[in-house]
Amino acid sequence: MPNKLYVRSCSSEIDSDSHFDWVLYDLAGKRASAGAADTFEEISQILMQNGIEQIECCLLWPAQSAFMTEVELPGNQSRYLAQALPFAVEERLAQDLSEIHLAAGKRSKSGAYPVVCLDSDAFENIYQHFLELENVSLTSAVIDAQCLPLGEADMTLLVGKNRVLVNSRRHHALGLSIDNLVAYLDSIFLGTADAQPGESETYVLNVLIEKAEQDSSKLLVAELQQYPNVEVNVEPLEISSLALLSESAVRKTEPLVELCQGAFKVTGEQSGHWYKWRSVAAVLLVGFVLQLGVFVSKGVYFSAQAEKTKQNAIASYQKLVPGTKSMSAQKLGRVIKGKLNQGNAETAVEAGFLELLGEAGYHFNQEQESAGFTFQSISYSQQRGELVLELRAKNYEQVGRLQQAIAGAGLTAKISSAVQEDGYFRGRISVGGS
Repeated sequence: MPNKLYVRSCSSEIDSDSHFDWVLYDLAGKRASAGAADTFEEISQILMQNGIEQIECCLLWPAQSAFMTEVELPGNQSRYLAQALPFAVEERLAQDLSEIHLAAGKRSKSGAYPVVCLDSDAFENIYQHFLELENVSLTSAVIDAQCLPLGEADMTLLVGKNRVLVNSRRHHALGLSIDNLVAYLDSIFLGTADAQPGESETYVLNVLIEKAEQDSSKLLVAELQQYPNVEVNVEPLEISSLALLSESAVRKTEPLVELCQGAFKVTGEQSGHWYKWRSVAAVLLVGFVLQLGVFVSKGVYFSAQAEKTKQNAIASYQKLVPGTKSMSAQKLGRVIKGKLNQGNAETAVEAGFLELLGEAGYHFNQEQESAGFTFQSISYSQQRGELVLELRAKNYEQVGRLQQAIAGAGLTAKISSAVQEDGYFRGRISVGGS
């Protein structure tokens, strides 16, 4: 995986001039570096100075600058969902629909789609700003409150200095001022009968408190513990809130609504390594095709030249040896060798065991009527330089043809014995040098 950068605005408002807390995960998915209160340009410069490349950025959009709701729509095709979504949320928005960017998540078990609504101009400003950065590309954007881990709880709160993030199974993820938290929880735990927990049901509430706010949040925790049928689990946060949110996003413990949709959709080609290296791959592919074409052309040319050379050799032999009827390039080498051996007969060239056996075996395999024609035994006398083949054939003609073929190769071959047996013919051929 590439280096993954998570950034979160230090304030509830966000624009290209905002300052961001950030954390970087390396290629192995481990936390490598972090920083606080830096601009986009400063973050990019720090990463470039450290030689870090291939950076994919995930923007944690402040929940206080977004509105989250749910809509129920028939069907599950993305094209129909995109067409019907604006009409489904229009009455719930106080802002003109043309100024809103809508992002829908995956359909829940209840059949409803989670939808995030945020200011289109603000998101486009951030999106375009990322396009100007050299080594950082925006590949994902999610609501920061949605990254809060729920675990076995029904709701998780992250209490900071002035704001609180809320993530709930039954309600929407949101961010609000700490002064409005109790009023929001009153509407859930003390509100309508279908919104509050049942009499026998326990509502599990996890409260995560940043280290600097642990003393000042004691009164708030005491208020939360007064709700009936609500089990409050308080956990001091030893790491930064961004570290907690990014770890949850890396592990993808909770379903998140991707904000980069529609006009801001980041295609897989743009976000992957292929987009950066596709020109190099194209050049390599063209080079491979050209080289393959060269190899094929050379193969065809050399094959044609080899065939031409074979025909020239056969024609030259037939010209030198009139009366030759049929000849193939495969036989030509052995025929010439046999002729040379015959020409050297006066010098009494002595052949060894392997040469005698090779010639005899070759001509035995050339016999067309080899069925029923088998070797019985082979013996060799080094003193006489003679190879004796004892074989079994259907008739005497088979033995005679083999003797003539071996003699035609320039060796001496004679039938030393031939005995007619019951149903077969047993013969012996003695083969020696020329």
